[in-house]
Amino acid sequence: MGFVLLLLLISYIIIHRDAKSIKQYKRKTTDLIGQLEQSVQRNEALIASRKKAVHTITHELRTPLTAITGYTELLQKECSKENNVNFLQSIQQSSDRMRDMLNTLLDFFRLEARDGMPFHHIHAAGKGSWDTMRQTLEAEQLTKTPGLDVREYIYDMADVMRAADLVICRAGASTVSELTALAVPAVIVPSPYVTNNHQEKNARILEKHGGAQVILEKDATGEALYRAAGETLRSPELRRSMSAGMAELGIPDATERIYRTVMALRK
Repeated sequence: MGFVLLLLLISYIIIHRDAKSIKQYKRKTTDLIGQLEQSVQRNEALIASRKKAVHTITHELRTPLTAITGYTELLQKECSKENNVNFLQSIQQSSDRMRDMLNTLLDFFRLEARDGMPFHHIHAAGKGSWDTMRQTLEAEQLTKTPGLDVREYIYDMADVMRAADLVICRAGASTVSELTALAVPAVIVPSPYVTNNHQEKNARILEKHGGAQVILEKDATGEALYRAAGETLRSPELRRSMSAGMAELGIPDATERIYRTVMALRK
């Protein structure tokens, strides 16, 4: 009898635990669906309005944040004084980079607010820097600025990028492919922290074809980015020309080409 009661008790504990896990999963799923629905609604409104929309991305903040975390962990494990000095210097450099990028964005936001938000601005901060960005916007009293839509993450990037009249971004391979496939004009700040400076090389090709304006990071102040964005968004003729330049480089059937190549190699 005692053994049966023990089995019943164990069964109850397992069922209770599973029920709790299912409940937590449903709650997380419901929250995610809610976020997606809100994002879709905002993007549908944006596509309908098409009012000088500019889209900026700073997932690049993840790089210095990751470096700070990594070097801090190494400091805790390392006993060599020389190595510790190098780690501290790397942490300082990464912190400076993150501060500079945040200041650049804030300068851009302030100029927009000063001029009455001349365009609809969607900015993706990235999960790693979202808390810092949100707190900074609150301190600057920019959280309720009409036309400034700062998000942790854009769940449907294709819709937002398609709706944008201008994208301000880096020049990684995936980003370049998306810009050219959608023929979206861009102001590009290539990352200098990459192998063989390949992002600037990518960006220069787009610039050569008239699809993008390139601003090096050392020159990418908030004012410089704001001026470049304004010049592009105020000129429908310039945007059409830039869009045509992007389209020249686009390969919309890239997936089909890759598939055909793979299938041909199989024969």
